[in-house]
Amino acid sequence: MMQYIFLIFLCLAVYLEGTLSTLPLVLALIIPYAVLTKKEHLFFYIFLSGIVLDILYGQIVGFTSLYFICSVFCILLYQRKYEIATYPFIAFSTAVVSFFYLLIFVHTYIIGQVIVSVALAEIFFIIFKLFRTHYET
Repeated sequence: MMQYIFLIFLCLAVYLEGTLSTLPLVLALIIPYAVLTKKEHLFFYIFLSGIVLDILYGQIVGFTSLYFICSVFCILLYQRKYEIATYPFIAFSTAVVSFFYLLIFVHTYIIGQVIVSVALAEIFFIIFKLFRTHYET
Protein backbone atom coordinates (compact mmCIF):
# COMPACT_ATOMS: atom_id res chain seq x y z
CA MET A 1 0.00 0.00 0.00
CA MET A 2 2.79 2.42 0.87
CA GLN A 3 4.43 1.77 -2.52
CA TYR A 4 1.29 2.86 -4.36
CA ILE A 5 1.02 6.01 -2.29
CA PHE A 6 4.68 6.72 -3.01
CA LEU A 7 4.13 6.26 -6.75
CA ILE A 8 1.17 8.65 -6.72
CA PHE A 9 3.22 11.23 -4.79
CA LEU A 10 6.18 10.68 -7.14
CA CYS A 11 4.12 11.26 -10.28
CA LEU A 12 2.65 14.39 -8.76
CA ALA A 13 6.07 15.62 -7.61
CA VAL A 14 7.64 15.04 -11.03
CA TYR A 15 4.80 16.87 -12.75
CA LEU A 16 4.87 19.82 -10.32
CA GLU A 17 8.66 20.12 -10.34
CA GLY A 18 8.85 19.83 -14.11
CA THR A 19 6.12 22.33 -14.92
CA LEU A 20 5.35 24.73 -12.08
CA SER A 21 8.18 24.85 -9.57
CA THR A 22 11.93 24.72 -9.20
CA LEU A 23 11.71 23.17 -5.72
CA PRO A 24 13.45 19.79 -5.53
CA LEU A 25 10.18 17.99 -4.76
CA VAL A 26 11.39 14.66 -6.09
CA LEU A 27 14.41 14.69 -3.78
CA ALA A 28 12.23 15.66 -0.83
CA LEU A 29 10.09 12.64 -1.62
CA ILE A 30 12.61 9.95 -2.51
CA ILE A 31 15.01 10.50 0.39
CA PRO A 32 12.50 9.71 3.18
CA TYR A 33 11.04 6.81 1.23
CA ALA A 34 14.47 5.35 0.51
CA VAL A 35 15.52 5.65 4.14
CA LEU A 36 12.38 3.90 5.37
CA THR A 37 12.07 1.11 2.81
CA LYS A 38 15.65 0.43 1.57
CA LYS A 39 14.32 -1.48 -1.45
CA GLU A 40 16.04 -1.95 -4.78
CA HIS A 41 13.00 -1.17 -6.94
CA LEU A 42 13.30 2.43 -5.79
CA PHE A 43 16.31 3.00 -8.05
CA PHE A 44 14.19 2.23 -11.13
CA TYR A 45 11.62 4.85 -10.06
CA ILE A 46 14.38 7.35 -9.33
CA PHE A 47 15.89 6.75 -12.75
CA LEU A 48 12.55 7.21 -14.54
CA SER A 49 11.68 10.35 -12.61
CA GLY A 50 15.05 11.88 -13.48
CA ILE A 51 14.57 11.08 -17.17
CA VAL A 52 11.10 12.65 -17.18
CA LEU A 53 12.42 15.75 -15.37
CA ASP A 54 15.22 16.12 -17.90
CA ILE A 55 12.73 15.91 -20.74
CA LEU A 56 10.42 18.45 -19.11
CA TYR A 57 13.31 20.84 -18.40
CA GLY A 58 14.80 20.40 -21.87
CA GLN A 59 18.17 19.35 -20.48
CA ILE A 60 20.51 16.61 -21.59
CA VAL A 61 18.75 13.38 -20.69
CA GLY A 62 20.30 11.41 -17.85
CA PHE A 63 22.11 13.97 -15.70
CA THR A 64 19.31 14.38 -13.20
CA SER A 65 18.85 10.60 -13.00
CA LEU A 66 22.53 10.13 -12.37
CA TYR A 67 22.50 12.74 -9.61
CA PHE A 68 19.39 11.23 -7.96
CA ILE A 69 20.75 7.68 -8.06
CA CYS A 70 24.19 8.63 -6.74
CA SER A 71 22.66 10.73 -3.96
CA VAL A 72 20.32 8.00 -2.74
CA PHE A 73 23.07 5.40 -3.03
CA CYS A 74 25.41 7.52 -0.89
CA ILE A 75 22.68 8.08 1.70
CA LEU A 76 21.94 4.37 1.90
CA LEU A 77 25.64 3.61 2.39
CA TYR A 78 25.40 5.20 5.85
CA GLN A 79 22.83 2.69 7.09
CA ARG A 80 25.52 0.32 8.36
CA LYS A 81 27.25 2.95 10.48
CA TYR A 82 24.40 5.19 11.61
CA GLU A 83 20.71 5.03 12.29
CA ILE A 84 19.41 6.81 9.20
CA ALA A 85 15.66 6.62 9.85
CA THR A 86 15.65 9.66 12.14
CA TYR A 87 14.38 13.19 11.73
CA PRO A 88 17.81 14.87 12.02
CA PHE A 89 19.35 12.56 9.42
CA ILE A 90 16.48 13.17 6.99
CA ALA A 91 16.80 16.92 7.49
CA PHE A 92 20.58 16.97 7.10
CA SER A 93 20.73 14.64 4.10
CA THR A 94 17.89 16.42 2.32
CA ALA A 95 19.53 19.79 2.95
CA VAL A 96 22.90 18.70 1.58
CA VAL A 97 21.54 16.84 -1.43
CA SER A 98 19.04 19.60 -2.28
CA PHE A 99 21.69 22.31 -1.90
CA PHE A 100 24.01 20.66 -4.40
CA TYR A 101 21.12 19.81 -6.74
CA LEU A 102 19.98 23.44 -6.76
CA LEU A 103 23.56 24.65 -7.13
CA ILE A 104 24.15 22.41 -10.15
CA PHE A 105 20.79 22.54 -11.93
CA VAL A 106 18.70 25.54 -10.83
CA HIS A 107 20.99 28.40 -9.59
CA THR A 108 18.27 30.61 -8.04
CA TYR A 109 17.00 31.13 -4.47
CA ILE A 110 19.01 28.20 -3.19
CA ILE A 111 18.77 28.72 0.57
CA GLY A 112 15.02 29.33 0.62
CA GLN A 113 14.35 26.31 -1.56
CA VAL A 114 16.58 24.12 0.61
CA ILE A 115 14.60 25.13 3.71
CA VAL A 116 11.29 24.36 2.01
CA SER A 117 12.55 21.02 0.66
CA VAL A 118 13.76 20.00 4.14
CA ALA A 119 10.34 20.84 5.58
CA LEU A 120 8.63 18.84 2.83
CA ALA A 121 10.97 15.89 3.36
CA GLU A 122 10.14 15.84 7.06
CA ILE A 123 6.41 15.94 6.25
CA PHE A 124 6.81 13.06 3.77
CA PHE A 125 8.86 11.15 6.35
CA ILE A 126 6.03 11.50 8.88
CA ILE A 127 3.43 10.43 6.31
CA PHE A 128 5.42 7.37 5.21
CA LYS A 129 6.14 6.41 8.81
CA LEU A 130 2.44 6.61 9.67
CA PHE A 131 1.46 4.49 6.67
CA ARG A 132 4.18 1.99 7.46
CA THR A 133 3.15 1.55 11.08
CA HIS A 134 -0.54 1.53 10.23
CA TYR A 135 -0.38 -1.10 7.49
CA GLU A 136 2.27 -3.32 9.13
CA THR A 137 0.02 -4.22 12.05
